[in-house]
Amino acid sequence: MGSRIIAQAKKNLRDYKIIERLVAGMALTGNEIKSLRSHQVSIGEAYVVSQQNELYVVNMHIATYSHASELAKIDTRRKRKLLLKRREINKIIGRMKAKNYVLIPLQLFITNRGWAKLEIALAQHLRKYQIKEEVREKEIKRKLHQEEYY
Repeated sequence: MGSRIIAQAKKNLRDYKIIERLVAGMALTGNEIKSLRSHQVSIGEAYVVSQQNELYVVNMHIATYSHASELAKIDTRRKRKLLLKRREINKIIGRMKAKNYVLIPLQLFITNRGWAKLEIALAQHLRKYQIKEEVREKEIKRKLHQEEYY
């Protein structure tokens, strides 16, 4: 991608079956961008919701910028709007309603031009037994791959 990865939600890759990946911009304040560039962000507990035909990322923690004035400090877990084209938003919301999919954040990165982007995925939640089966399959593949070399 030619960008710097700031944060990843690796647990989401394990707990969900990824159907489609998208990259969206975010509406952030100046102090949030400065905190983001200093890697003071967490997307592990974040999720995406649709409200009034818009997409928002909720519960993403961006720490307050250390050099910001007291007036500029805002809620660290506020709702942040995702910037996508109207056609993409309508398509995503339609698929979410039709097949009971969810939108989850996968990684947060900064492009070469300096824009903060969030990679989101249309996904289906896996049951615990499905997660365990996938882990077992990965272990078997890894053991077979190791035996080939020895």
